[in-house]
Amino acid sequence: TLRVLGSVNTLKALRDFTISTGNGGHVRLTDIAEVGDGSSEVRGFARLNGQPVVGFMVMKTRDSSDVAVEDNIIAALAKAEGQYKGVTFTKIFSSVDETRASFRATQHVLLEGMILAALVVFLFLRDWRSTAITAFAMPVSLIPTFFFMNLFGFSLNVVTLLALTLVIGILVDDAIVEIENIEKRVAQGMRPFQAAMEGADAIGLAVVATTFAIVVVFTPVSFMAGMAGQFFREFGITVSIAVLFSLVVARLLTPLMAAYLLKPVAHPKPRKPFEGFYRNTLEWALDHRIIASVIGGVIFVGSLFLVPLLPQGFQPEGDPDYLYINVQGPPGATATDMEDVVQRLTKLFHDRPEVTGVFAQIGSTVSVGGPGGGGGGGSDLRSGTMTVLLSGDRDISGADLRKEMRADLLAIPDARVSFLGSQGEAGLQKILQSNDPAKLQATALELEKQMRTLDVIADPRPSTPFNSAWTVCW
Repeated sequence: TLRVLGSVNTLKALRDFTISTGNGGHVRLTDIAEVGDGSSEVRGFARLNGQPVVGFMVMKTRDSSDVAVEDNIIAALAKAEGQYKGVTFTKIFSSVDETRASFRATQHVLLEGMILAALVVFLFLRDWRSTAITAFAMPVSLIPTFFFMNLFGFSLNVVTLLALTLVIGILVDDAIVEIENIEKRVAQGMRPFQAAMEGADAIGLAVVATTFAIVVVFTPVSFMAGMAGQFFREFGITVSIAVLFSLVVARLLTPLMAAYLLKPVAHPKPRKPFEGFYRNTLEWALDHRIIASVIGGVIFVGSLFLVPLLPQGFQPEGDPDYLYINVQGPPGATATDMEDVVQRLTKLFHDRPEVTGVFAQIGSTVSVGGPGGGGGGGSDLRSGTMTVLLSGDRDISGADLRKEMRADLLAIPDARVSFLGSQGEAGLQKILQSNDPAKLQATALELEKQMRTLDVIADPRPSTPFNSAWTVCW
């Protein structure tokens, strides 16, 4: 094999290309080979809804914004369509769509959380002045948080917005405790200024202690090792910064606003007697300390035994608007054979009302990590992947659709077709190693045979098809 990388531009220059013989001599390429111009063997193809297309994928660099990259790509493709008449660019899938949707949803949840928090405060305090003072703590705590996020190099992404959404309720905790303690003294006849001084001083240590307890819980999350640590780095720091600023607001701004915005009451109200079910339960627990401690210990230990029963995973299974399918042809499969498989699968999925498009790439595989991940690889004509695009307002989830279609995929002749996970990989992978290739293949077949007997495993298969013809009878 002779590889020439950018050294020649014409067929004549390739014929005149000289090759070193290794002993100081040179020979022309035409002296040892016939050089001609012709078509190469088909090693791959792409189809969109059954029609021939040229598929390509664009990946951003590590430090660039995926949203900005997509905007620039859309502008560049629109310009190219204007320059090259008859050429149409169709976006198959973009991970930025999910990013934009998550970003907008988190923004809405953040705003809704602030409104609902203010309504809950009003429900319990029943005073619009106290509610306004408490609600004011949320934006005042978030604004300096944005400044420090910028200093740390954080962006407004799904992770940081999720952190801010989670912390909304925590931001008003300190302010609620402060304003409730002040409001209680005002209701008893004390002047708002004096009530703010005494109320803030009475609970100052408790507010500081609870805030720093939250900080020491969330901050270590940002320094976890592995992929989870990289994912939650911005999350933990953002929560900690916002909570610290909520402490500053609660200790300084909330008492100040209460002192000058609250109105003294004309008719002081005596403190209500502490009675009812809660007091009776509390008195019983204090009178029976040993029994109450044993009950609490049993509940705690029992909850620990429930932990192993919970499913484990890096992130919950989502329901994206696409399905990945792995396609493996038999040994010696030709481009015509794989074309037939692709057309069968395309027709099969187009009969489903939930499907909006089917894109197939044969001779290459989907990028590792799913959309936006590392580049796909492979040049085996027998292997490929298909991306099935689903409607956003469908009535069936992707998981249920996979269950319904799995039997139909197994019925496709002369091909092994199976679903992949949302990240373009199998849900479970087992790696076998051996110095004996024959025993390794035999072990792999036996393992696949045993895995097929398990109800919790679907479509077990070797990651790489065997290189020779096999006939396996079970």
